[in-house]
Parts: sequence; structure tokens; C-alpha cells
Amino acid sequence: MDFLALAINYLILMSLGISLETLFSGFYIADRYFKFSDTGHYAHSEFELDIFDFIIVGAGSAGCVLANRLSARNYKVLLLEAGGNPFPLTLVPGLATKLLRNPNIDYGFMSAPQKHSFQSHKNNSYMIHRGKGLGGSSLLNFNMYMRGSPLDFEEWANMTGDDSWRYENVLKFFKKIENYQGYFPLDDVHGTDGPLHVESPVFFPMRDEWLQAGMEMGLRVKDPNGFQTESVFPVDTSTLRGTRVSTYRAYLHPVLGRRNLKVITYAQAQKIIFNDKNKVVAVSYSHDGKIHQVYIRDGTGPYSSTGSEVGALFSSSLASRTDWPAIYLTYWPYGVSKVFAIDQENLYLTRSGLLTKYMAADIGSDGFIVFIVLAKPKSFGELTLASANPNEHPIIDPNFLSHPDDIKVLLEGIQKSLKMTTQTNAFKKIGARLTNSSFPGCEKFVHLSAEYWDCYARNFCNSMYHPSGTCRMGRSSGDPGAVVDSQLRVLGTTGLRVIDASIMPQKLRTFFDTSLEHTTRRNFSVRPNISCYC
Repeated sequence: MDFLALAINYLILMSLGISLETLFSGFYIADRYFKFSDTGHYAHSEFELDIFDFIIVGAGSAGCVLANRLSARNYKVLLLEAGGNPFPLTLVPGLATKLLRNPNIDYGFMSAPQKHSFQSHKNNSYMIHRGKGLGGSSLLNFNMYMRGSPLDFEEWANMTGDDSWRYENVLKFFKKIENYQGYFPLDDVHGTDGPLHVESPVFFPMRDEWLQAGMEMGLRVKDPNGFQTESVFPVDTSTLRGTRVSTYRAYLHPVLGRRNLKVITYAQAQKIIFNDKNKVVAVSYSHDGKIHQVYIRDGTGPYSSTGSEVGALFSSSLASRTDWPAIYLTYWPYGVSKVFAIDQENLYLTRSGLLTKYMAADIGSDGFIVFIVLAKPKSFGELTLASANPNEHPIIDPNFLSHPDDIKVLLEGIQKSLKMTTQTNAFKKIGARLTNSSFPGCEKFVHLSAEYWDCYARNFCNSMYHPSGTCRMGRSSGDPGAVVDSQLRVLGTTGLRVIDASIMPQKLRTFFDTSLEHTTRRNFSVRPNISCYC
């Protein structure tokens, strides 16, 4: 299937007035019926016995990489995926917000009601977007290419007692991933021969003003994917000439013809089967209305894989060291309209009319949202099985903003964002100013006071869609919170590993966004919106 050509055809159909919902429905009816994923690469005679060296559950961001790497070494590999082929328009990053919440490509988990945040959202909960289909959440994200701080990996090594996680040891794998064509020079932190194309967008509104404002605040323009310090930068993206490069496109699609790789779509894993010594021997899954069972060749095991354009990094007063940034800022330009407000209500699942009221005074203006991201939150929650039924959504309670330090760091981030976007010459030249509107429900507090921003954050906090840490790694003994060891083997079992972001031993990022306004040409507004990223 020529994915790019198909995406162009779908864009033409949209321009002719065919709705996105109709295109979605038609594509997935055809995908299930004609089994696009099941032709040409898995109906091979060597798979008749259904015995594999490795079974990968989930063709998400990690699963596609794993299938590529293992099948390249001549292992017999089975990849099971509950969804189907990527919808063609996932290739267009700008349509990401329109693709979220569609059950064909988004699991759409809902969080448990939150006590300390999401007070303006329906039932005080929010949707946790997780991708479904070949490519998983890499089909739905916003393509920002960010590795994290080298100090995070040093901390991981200390927490697990395994030096292989130190930055100097993982750097070679980051370089192996990349075909880097981004904003910054190659130096010694980027690679050019990898499957994942990384570039910097040619054009993004107000990028020059953002960089200039950061430099006015004493920040250097510096690569965030190198040795992080306080800095300002254009964000590199996982795109190729502006089109999305998911892990399906980079890693899986090019190797679908390998005869030792079997991919089954619309296959929902039901159970991992152990013998009496807690060793994995088989996996059962549902497909085409039937339950199937596949077996692990002795000696191996299954792998589980569930799968803006500028930024600035700042330290916080609570950070343990100044070269370990705890606050990340970025922004998103938009035109303020009633339709935009309604779209935001639908995206964030806030109470009906709330954002329409908040933005009413700025209808017809140009604006941008500043996202204030908490890079090292101290709040943590829990994930609990709702029942023994593998098809039932789990109970997810991130417990956002329950630790008092998280609000303190967010408030520092808000002040830094206001200084950067309202007090620097770069933004004064374009007339940027904070919206005069108060967020509904926070009017009783003095506008822009610490109490007001605290109220704002707890009402309009959101997620950056990258939860982690539910199967965290740790030392194999003496660490009651660990699920896997430093080699990602599930403790207490043989032949079972978890390989995805759930193994990260620490939480990452909570974010809050703010809106500003300028008065040249049309009015220009910037509006806060807080988002939490667990």
C-alpha cells in the first residue's frame, strides 16, 4: 500500500466535501474486510505450526521497532495488534486533534475523577489518548522529537544499579535511530543512517520572536537533545518533508515482506500462559470471532509493547541542580473563533460552554497558547485492573497535582512564560499581551494573582498524552515497586519482558498552557491552559 499516495487521495476527497467521519468509517470497513495487513507477509508455510521465537503483543511505538530488530536477526517473530492499518490521514500532523477520540485508532481511556485537578472537565476526568493500530500512539502524537535530559538516564542507572542505562551508553542507540536533518549541527549526539527521519520545520509563526525573547532572558539557543541546560530552541520533529514519520512508517512498513515476520491485525491478546515454573509457554488472542493460541519456542519469550515547533527549558527553585531543567515551555498559534472554542471543549472534554465563555471577548483576534510543562512531577497515581476481562478498560488515576511542590513549580513556569511573552522586546514589538479574560470559576481571586493561577491550573490542567511508569524497572531485589529488572524482564517470571514507556522508573512532565494577546492588525491573544503529563 502506497501510504503517501493514499493520504493525498483522502485529502482530495475531503476537499470535495466528504467528511472525515465518512472517510474513517469507509477505510476501516475495507481494512477489516480485505485484510490489507494480512496479505503478502504472513501467509507463509513456515508459520503453519504457530510456534515462534518471539511473540510481540502490541504494534505500538515500541512494538514496531522490536518487530524490525528481532526479525532482522532471523528470529521467527509474531506481532499481534488489536487495531488495523494506520488511517491514511495520520500522515498529516496538523490533523492530529481531529483524529483523536476515534475508536478505530484511539483507545480513549478515561481517567478516574481527579481530586486536585481537571475541575472544569466533565466528571473531573480527562481522556487518556492511546493509539490503536500499526504504529500505536506514534500515529496520534504531535511529532515533537525530545529525548530527555542525560541526567535522567544517569538517575535510571543509579536506581537500577545497571550502568548500561547511563547516558554515554544509551547515546549510541539514539544516534542509531536517527536520520537527522534538523536545526542543530550533528556534533557527536546525532546520527544520519537511522530509519527515523528528524527535521526542523521550515516555517513556524513567531519562531524568531520566541528565540529572541529567550535570548533576552539570558537563554542560549541550544540543542535540547544534547546536554540539556536552561535554553531556548526550535523543536525538531519526527517528520519527512512535513509528513508524519510514525514507527510503523520508519520501522515496520519497510520490512513487512520478511518471511520470518508474521503480523496479525485486529488480534486482541487475551492471556499469557505460564507453566508451573512461571515460564511463558503461549499467548492466546481473539481474531475473527475465534480464540487462537500461539506458542513460544523453548528458550525465548514474548515481549509486551503497549505502545509545537519551539521550546525553552528552565530550572526551578526546587530543582536539585540548575543544569537539570524542570520546566519546559512551548506554544501553539491559532485564530480565536467560536468554532475554535467549541473544538477545544470537545478536545479537552471540558464542561459545555466554559471555553466559549472564556474566549468570548477575544473572538476575531489572533492568539497563541503557551504550554507550561512540569518536567519532573512529584505527584503519582495508580493503574488498577477493573476486572479479569482483558477487554475492559483499566481504572487509571494519575492523581495529578496532589503533591504541593508540583503547583509551586507550575506557578514558577507561569511567571517565566509571562515574562518571556509579555515583557521582552521581541513580543512587545508584535503587541503581545495576556488576555484580560478570567477563567470561569476563578473570578473570585485577584486576576493574575498566585491564587488565581492555582485555581486556573486545577481547573484547566491537561495531559501531554505520554503516561509512563506503570511497569517501572528497578533492582531485582529489595525494590517492592519494581515490575521489571534493568533488562526489562518481568520479575518472578521467565520468558516475559515489557518494552515500552511503562518501564520508565520516574514520571515525566505535567503541562499548563497560557494565552497572550496583541493589538496590531487584528487583536492577538494568549490564553493559559494547564496540562499535566504523567
